[in-house]
Amino acid sequence: MTPAPPAAQLAPAVWWHWLLLCGLAALQVCTALGMAGTPDTLRDMYFAQQLATGAQWPLDGPVIYNTLHLGPLWYYLLGASLWLLPFPLTVPATIALVAALKYLLAYLIGRRYGGAQLGLLFVLASFAPGWSSFALAAMTHTTAVEAAVLFGLWSSLYYRDRPGPARALVLGLAATAMLHAHPTTLLLGSLFVLHALSSVDKWTCRLRDLAVVGLIGLLSLMPMLIAQVQAGYTDLATLQGYAARDPAAPTLTRLAAMLLSLAGYGADYAARYWLELTPGWRRALMAAHLSGLAACLVAAVHAQMPQRRQLAWTLLALLPLQSFFVLALRPVTPYWMLFAHLPLLALLVALGLQRLLQAGRAARWLTWALLALWSGSSLAIHWTLAHPASEALLPLARPGQQGLMDAIQHLTGAERHTILLLPLQDRYAITAPLCVPTTLYAHYAEFIDQSLGVGLLARCGHRNQVQIGGPPQGQALLGLRDHAWAQIGETAPQRLAHLGYTPIGAIWHAGSPSPAAVPGLFPAHPGLAVSPRDFVVNGKSAAGELVVVAHRAAFYEPFAVTAASAGGEALQPLYRDQITAIYRAPRDRGDAVDWTLNVHATPDHVDVVTLPPATASAP
Repeated sequence: MTPAPPAAQLAPAVWWHWLLLCGLAALQVCTALGMAGTPDTLRDMYFAQQLATGAQWPLDGPVIYNTLHLGPLWYYLLGASLWLLPFPLTVPATIALVAALKYLLAYLIGRRYGGAQLGLLFVLASFAPGWSSFALAAMTHTTAVEAAVLFGLWSSLYYRDRPGPARALVLGLAATAMLHAHPTTLLLGSLFVLHALSSVDKWTCRLRDLAVVGLIGLLSLMPMLIAQVQAGYTDLATLQGYAARDPAAPTLTRLAAMLLSLAGYGADYAARYWLELTPGWRRALMAAHLSGLAACLVAAVHAQMPQRRQLAWTLLALLPLQSFFVLALRPVTPYWMLFAHLPLLALLVALGLQRLLQAGRAARWLTWALLALWSGSSLAIHWTLAHPASEALLPLARPGQQGLMDAIQHLTGAERHTILLLPLQDRYAITAPLCVPTTLYAHYAEFIDQSLGVGLLARCGHRNQVQIGGPPQGQALLGLRDHAWAQIGETAPQRLAHLGYTPIGAIWHAGSPSPAAVPGLFPAHPGLAVSPRDFVVNGKSAAGELVVVAHRAAFYEPFAVTAASAGGEALQPLYRDQITAIYRAPRDRGDAVDWTLNVHATPDHVDVVTLPPATASAP
């Protein structure tokens, strides 16, 4: 990589550039505050809460591929933020702010190489739609990958300005941050350290500063290593299984597919499934996106200054090198394993944008139009993420495809599904009636189980008073997301945020209560016994009464109500999602209606209950 100009030669920043950086950070935070998060988000919130209250001091961090634990640095960062600001949404806001550091670092790095204009263009290129849009959606430690990579690059340049142990300490912190964001940064982190140390002439100084970098990394992993000793080196066994099973040959075919994915698959996914653009608009958007990207790459390698051309060619070499490294790790490549590529691509695009702005008036107008298109698309994506929908187009993977679990495959098929999401802020609100013994059913049970008790611990100080499904203990409540109440034509007697709930009526079938979710594992019920089969549930209800079939093992087995009849009449569900099916008895069958429900699942993980007749019908 070409050396950066000395810091003293840097042009001053433009004041409104700083406003833009603040605005992008605010956008990240506002988006995160409205999101539903992922199971990893809820895990992070749980451990942050444990640390903030002093209830638990984890020695290891997030587990990668159910194989290798990282150090606990991520959890302690979030725990410290929650301790300082004890509010329900402190953790997602902190994750968003960490992610937003990529804009600040991109600006600082760009300004070193090409003044304030290149800094601005690097920021805007980092905001372009694509797999970068998925980083915030992941809402966990992988969300920090782009910022960590840029921190590594910045610290390498910072060290080269004036090598020494103090700056080696910063370099070590950056390399450690990269590793804790995700192991896919390992290659780039090593290259950044080598690039930094190559500026030192004396081998003794190089070894001294390399030792500083290594010591920082070792100290960050020491708690995890202690945990491994205590647990009997469990990660060693899983790593041996991984080594025998997963490394894959990074073929040229897979390399080409990954580079195509970096160029367009992420942007196409967002346009197709998140923004739900019509085919015509989507094709037009993708044509403009790919044409602009190609123009930037060509322009970057034809920059006027030799230093810029050298940097562009270096980045073009690093992209396939990083791709080969990632492809060798697993036979499939989940989308988060592409995040480490993105700063390299964004810097390359920024170099091309700057060259295009120097190419004449028409090129300038087209360049700013391209930036407006990219920025507008990303704003629309952020809006979509901040407003979880009740229905969405979901990718329909063809045979042999893995969906988003293999991001180098281009997904084009789609099916519309009801999806079960709850904003993170609601995870606290829905715990209001749950500080006494309670059994939960349907969506209420799912949301509390997913949350690992975070809201319960914050409100009540304990979580074992709540039972997930099974024979009722204490008050028995059934809760449904607001769109489900609307779809079945009922008004929930009681409502908390986006969840309506009511006491249950009769219980026709109650499986065994679900075991407590285990934080840090996904799915969160290890060893859950499943033996899906067909079974029949019979019952009697009043005419017009609602019957709810709820499943509690969605990640472990299939679930279906294969047939439902009441009063001799075959019924279709009023509402159906991945864990719930709701039916209504015919209103003209007299006072008592006989039901037969044919269910396919493990009986222990299914509850069948009725809603009480007092539930008011919607106007």
